[in-house]
Amino acid sequence: MAINNDEQATWVGVTPIKDNEWGITVAGADLYNGVSGIVFFLTYLGALTGDTAYTKRARQALQTLRQHMAQLSLHAETFPIGAFSGWGSLIYLLSHLGSLWSDRTLLYEAEQLVETIRPYITQDTHFDIIAGSAGCIAALLSLYAVHPSQQVLGGALVCGQHLLDQAQVMPEGVGWQMIPETPPLSGFSHGASGIALSLCRLATASGETRFCQLAQAALAYERSLFSPELQNWLDVRDLKQPATPIPPDMRTMTAWCHGATGIGLVRFALREFLEDATIAEEACIALKTTMKTGFGWNHSLCHGDLGNLETVLTASQSLDDLEYHQQLEKRTEQLLSSIEKTGWVTSAPCGTETPGLMTGLAGIGYELLRLAEPQRIPSLLLLSPPIA
Repeated sequence: MAINNDEQATWVGVTPIKDNEWGITVAGADLYNGVSGIVFFLTYLGALTGDTAYTKRARQALQTLRQHMAQLSLHAETFPIGAFSGWGSLIYLLSHLGSLWSDRTLLYEAEQLVETIRPYITQDTHFDIIAGSAGCIAALLSLYAVHPSQQVLGGALVCGQHLLDQAQVMPEGVGWQMIPETPPLSGFSHGASGIALSLCRLATASGETRFCQLAQAALAYERSLFSPELQNWLDVRDLKQPATPIPPDMRTMTAWCHGATGIGLVRFALREFLEDATIAEEACIALKTTMKTGFGWNHSLCHGDLGNLETVLTASQSLDDLEYHQQLEKRTEQLLSSIEKTGWVTSAPCGTETPGLMTGLAGIGYELLRLAEPQRIPSLLLLSPPIA
């Protein structure tokens, strides 16, 4: 699907433009549906298989990405800072490329981007993993893991301080309002879980416990949105529904982006940072809800079966329980059978074939790599750093 010459490569795909609207566009710079995400997949595919054709295409696309970066730098303040749709995308990608290709110049290039965006961190109004400070923290700490520069850690600390300054005290805990006239959200991509995980990682990297305390307050708020009846966390967005609206106290999703799947993934990850029996209990609740209602949709990462399967994989790695290993094998077999029967079904309208990472083919391919070699392929959905 690449449009390429000897020096560059790019792609055209189906991309979300507004709420409930999609368009055919040339891939942008971001990790979510842009060139960064496709390069990320092709680089790992080349590294794992040894097939240089994938690596060659990734290097061509990196040249295209540098053109995007040159244009973005002219108005750096208008591009978000998050890990999936902002400057964090580029920093996260370069941290992995530099490690996989043993090329420290890419790590220094990423470090320079930290200095580019540092003046704009306090202007961030997204706060979340996708476009905001929490995602920027994750990207910077990925770079810090392979290039432990105080400049990089300092940028992450500015993001953490910004989240601390902008936290809103709620009846229970704290939250960050991202949508006007809408309460702070739960979940991984735009909500409390993703922010809490980044804050805990920052606390560990910096030794500053105030970030861990803020994370615990974010989790307290998210717990206030848990529905025992639904065994899931409420989605408080003002979603446009068809003729029969869903009552606000019944709206939930089971996906990486919103709802039990992403929240469960975070809870398993938080076991490394927090000793809290409630976190372990929530992880098991989220996992059971994911296995019950999270499959049979499409094959994408953001809100599809492969994204949901990452939580089952993480559970099988975290818990010494044969049931979760059996569930992983069962769900993987079902998913592969589905792909063989229907082909790849993306989360674009009508399952249209599109190349992007979080809604398209690159993400489907990446998670299949992770299922094949989980010890060698890091968890993209947790924004994990390169595996040494």
